Amino acid sequence: MTRFKKQQFNIAVLLLLMVVITPYQSGQASDIEIYKSAAKAGEVIIVMMLDTSGSMDLNNTVNLGAGIRNRLEPCDLPSSASWEGMRPQLNKKSDDPQKGYRVNYCLDENGVKYLDRISRLKEALYELATSSAIQPNTKIGIGTFPYAGRAPRTNQMENNRRAYMRIAADQWGAVGSEQRRKVLHLIRRNDFVGRGSTPTSAAYAEAAAYMLGTHTGDGPFSGVDIADQSYSANLTVGEWSSRRYQSPLKQTKDRDSQENLSETQCDGKGIYFLTDGEPQSVRTPNENLMANALKIYEYHITDKSGLSGGRYNRSGTYFSYWGEIGLFARYLNDPDKITAILGTVSDPKLRTAVVGFGSSFDVDDEVKQVLSDPKTQRTRTYYNCNAIQTVDARNACNWGEKSRFADGVTPTIEGVGGYGEGGFYSAKLTGELISSIVNFIEESKPNFDPLITGIPSIPLDPLNPIQLHPFGYYATFVPKPETSFQLWLGNLNKYPIHNGELFGADKRIRLIAATGEVNSAAQGGWGGGGVKMKLPLGLYKNPDTQQITEMRKVFSNRRFDADKQSYEAAETLSQVTLDSLLLQHAGFDKPRPDQNKNYWLNLLGFRVPETSQDYSLVTLPKMELRQLGASLHSRPILLTQTGRIFVDNGRMKSANRQDYLLFGSTQGVLHVVDDQGKEVLAFVPYEMMERQKQAFLSEDSSMGGVQKLFYGIDAPWTARSQYVTSKDGTLTVNDTTRQTQDQQRGLLSSRGMQWVYGGLRMGGRSYYSLDLTDLTRPVMKFQIDPAHQRIVSTGLEEVYKTVPALQFMGQSWSKPTIAYVKWGGVKRMVMFVGGGYDAFGEFQCGAADAEQIGNDDQPRSPPDRLNQYNNQGYECPRYEQSNAVGAGVYMFDANNGQLLWWSSRQATEKGGAVEASYDANLKYSVVSQINTLDRDNDGLVDTLYFGDLGGQAFRIDLDNTAQTTSGFAKRVVQLYNGHLDTGLSPRFYEMPSFSVHKDKVGLFGVVALTSGNLSSPLASAELSAQDGVFVIYDHDVARSDLYSDKPLLNHKYIRRLHLMNTVKGIPRLTEINRRVAPNTGWWYPYSRIKGDYKGLSEIFALDNMLYANVYDRNGKGLGGGCGASVLGDSYLFQFCLPTGKCRPQYKYNVEGVPNRVKIGAGILGTHLGKGYNNRDDSLGMILNREKIGENCTQPEYQNNPECQLFRSKVTIKHLRWYEQRADS
Repeated sequence: MTRFKKQQFNIAVLLLLMVVITPYQSGQASDIEIYKSAAKAGEVIIVMMLDTSGSMDLNNTVNLGAGIRNRLEPCDLPSSASWEGMRPQLNKKSDDPQKGYRVNYCLDENGVKYLDRISRLKEALYELATSSAIQPNTKIGIGTFPYAGRAPRTNQMENNRRAYMRIAADQWGAVGSEQRRKVLHLIRRNDFVGRGSTPTSAAYAEAAAYMLGTHTGDGPFSGVDIADQSYSANLTVGEWSSRRYQSPLKQTKDRDSQENLSETQCDGKGIYFLTDGEPQSVRTPNENLMANALKIYEYHITDKSGLSGGRYNRSGTYFSYWGEIGLFARYLNDPDKITAILGTVSDPKLRTAVVGFGSSFDVDDEVKQVLSDPKTQRTRTYYNCNAIQTVDARNACNWGEKSRFADGVTPTIEGVGGYGEGGFYSAKLTGELISSIVNFIEESKPNFDPLITGIPSIPLDPLNPIQLHPFGYYATFVPKPETSFQLWLGNLNKYPIHNGELFGADKRIRLIAATGEVNSAAQGGWGGGGVKMKLPLGLYKNPDTQQITEMRKVFSNRRFDADKQSYEAAETLSQVTLDSLLLQHAGFDKPRPDQNKNYWLNLLGFRVPETSQDYSLVTLPKMELRQLGASLHSRPILLTQTGRIFVDNGRMKSANRQDYLLFGSTQGVLHVVDDQGKEVLAFVPYEMMERQKQAFLSEDSSMGGVQKLFYGIDAPWTARSQYVTSKDGTLTVNDTTRQTQDQQRGLLSSRGMQWVYGGLRMGGRSYYSLDLTDLTRPVMKFQIDPAHQRIVSTGLEEVYKTVPALQFMGQSWSKPTIAYVKWGGVKRMVMFVGGGYDAFGEFQCGAADAEQIGNDDQPRSPPDRLNQYNNQGYECPRYEQSNAVGAGVYMFDANNGQLLWWSSRQATEKGGAVEASYDANLKYSVVSQINTLDRDNDGLVDTLYFGDLGGQAFRIDLDNTAQTTSGFAKRVVQLYNGHLDTGLSPRFYEMPSFSVHKDKVGLFGVVALTSGNLSSPLASAELSAQDGVFVIYDHDVARSDLYSDKPLLNHKYIRRLHLMNTVKGIPRLTEINRRVAPNTGWWYPYSRIKGDYKGLSEIFALDNMLYANVYDRNGKGLGGGCGASVLGDSYLFQFCLPTGKCRPQYKYNVEGVPNRVKIGAGILGTHLGKGYNNRDDSLGMILNREKIGENCTQPEYQNNPECQLFRSKVTIKHLRWYEQRADS
């Protein structure tokens, strides 16, 4: 480490740079407010073309002379029913007089009624029209076939030629709406009956023509002239030969003039085609109908589609026209053909769902497969159409069934579908018919590619601290603010660093574009599926013992209480096994009752319903649930279990490594994956099961939306590793066979350790420590449990120790800092954390209207009519904290969790700690990591630095020479006080940076903080502080007499920072009347307009430069249009240290303005990795270099942040290697 020699003063900064802590969060708003729903809300528009042919209606078949089964066919009697004695009942009033329509049914000897198909269709439509099964903004139109009546031009009767539209598509509305009343009136009409044949091809062409706003010609087989205008006068436009349908779709071009009409729309659309039998169209130029609908020449419509045959193949009076139906379905999914008619639309396809209604479409269970769409996570029944024996039923199935899932790549069932692509449904019961309609509407919702964003990380190497990994890890997630989901999903993958950027595994495709978008073509080292697709789910059968167990290794701090007959939180870990969930145990004749059994089963990968049901190994569903929660703030850390260190050409390198990665997710799971991306264990704090158990179900199982988003384990964690040498020279954290002789304790085994520490951030208030030295047997070392004011630790004499001081801790945002101190003369490893985040402080944030809040001279507060931010602590942008929740700093024993010392305004008593330090100024939440400083390079922490959310900065001096614990905390020094009683103080969410500099007087420290409201990143000027970078000169930290009682220089003028002048700078000392006076420091506002720029990510000092990551709320961002969007951009600002004035060899590109470079969209941070020159001994910022290219050697670019290379290992070391355990 760098040593600054002056008398006895040696500085080694143990903790300064946090690599890629990119903020994002919310319980109410927080930084998830930068993720917005689609600006243009899409809607679903469908037309239902319904079969009302004679085979639907018992009235038409009852008098047939072809046997009882044919006469009663519309009743679709079950196989168990007795045909003999079955009596047809015609035109009977419905059992419910409110329904108002007549029904037909078959009545058996026991009085059981079997409705015919037309009656079941009426029942389904009635249920849909009188319930909330369909969302009100869905637009639905209805057509029927065949038209049975007199032809308008010839006045001849017909019932087998064409279809016609009955009700124009309009918003379904709430119960009682106009559209619903139209449907109810239609099914109550006496002529809503079944009769005639089944002109399927003509009806299909008619439905498509209506949706596209075209026509099917003006001949006797076209329905445009007979459209039912009694319900909807706007069904058609034009007269006679120029008549066409008025499309319900929003269009971008006028269909006749081709002039632009409106912007691109974001609607889902489709045709729902219900049929009860074989296609039976009168022989006609069928290709003309379809060609007219698509506005193409008829010779383009052929029978060469792959569908063929059928009862009415190509003989006699009637044709099936299967070949033409198939080709027409494909054309409706051809973007070029749809765009030519509608103009540019977001989804230029018109999908068709086909419903086989009745016993003609009965299929065996072997044909059905329950599958989950990997993109949408929707689960439904798919059909292996080619296994259906009947030709017409097989064709109908392939006509509708999807060949691909929503991603457009993954096949549903090989060789199936490829025509309508809207899905096939086999329905016979009224409920099945309702489900088919609801499911098709759901699947017709606009399904645009989700906006994928994420955060890159370059973890520290615990085995070889002087090298950086040549890889980075990118945690992607899919924000879905437009949905009601409380769980956002994500993934993690590994990417090589090349040319100073993250690239795909082949080093040819950039992962991140200049716009900040993720390039899905850049495949990671763990394949396209990342960690998600490598989760070990389902069952494992041991080939030797034949024992069946779960694949996934899930551990939780839970135990079974025999007295309560239920599970509860525990002080130790146990594995969640299928045995514990399903099988018998000693003393029980059934599995132990687990109220959360189904949630655990889902986490193990079995997609079971939330409601209770008894399962066994045999009855567990084969349908898996494969999902990974998002990692919003939890950055992956590297855990190296073993490895070999060697020197190659003077450079220290490593080999034979066993690397693992640890990260948390919003699902409430702490994951450990191996170097191939496969999860080896998962830790689930039991409080996650108590607080957010629905996060273990599929993402669409929760309905609270972004206001109740799950956060789980979303905090940054840290690791402490100690290596020992095995006999072959390999370094390991595991036990070895080597033994050493100790004079006092005798022969000792050589063993290492690998312990991890972390909190939950907005997922809760707890901190946990796990011993992962043996990954097959993880151990919980302790839990800091502020919610119950206790520490849970088997290492303490009292396992559940009550500690009242914990009640003042807030949410566990602070990343733990692990270091050594001398405590009462004994060296101890400790954990420092900030007090936490106050998300529940009582405060009137906004009024029910725009009335004045506070004094008349204060800015008016915007209304808070939904009471979203009242009494939500710092979630309110103008919160003035008074409860001191989360204030100060806490120091725990890193081995057993004992609270050794804490300091806060609340520390008027020890509160269960060994020691406490009261300070009246420590009264606002501290959420950042605590920066620690070793002044004399003895491996012990002497100084703490941190800021708070009230605009203050502090130093705490620790005296490791004190022989009693009462003398350990020497003093709390308030370095800066920028607090404003308006509630608009600068907020310091990030750990301050620290660097050491020298002037003519001597050494001094520079503490730098960045301010911005991370809880309200979009807050405007009237609700924002004047954010910027705050640089404080610590005149005292380098003094050799720091622990004496001599007066400190850092106690005056703590509210005064000079506005930085980039030309002259702000020197540490100013000479006034021949006397030297110290300056407090300087500051630089990120923007002249409050709120526009906010410092929301880490700040760090490097090679006499200061780098701050700054969010621009007005930046371009990503996405928009029909999908979700990310608002704003992030930039890396660059300042000269220590005074703001640059050295001669460096300059600001624009006089008076710090250099900066765009990082990407959203709230992002910067990280260090191998430099853009690809040399192992160089470091640089990992940034997109598409614009800068190879121009860093040019004079005009040399000063840019993205062009900086750092080769000094000594300079870097004190900034990065704080997580390496030091025993000296």
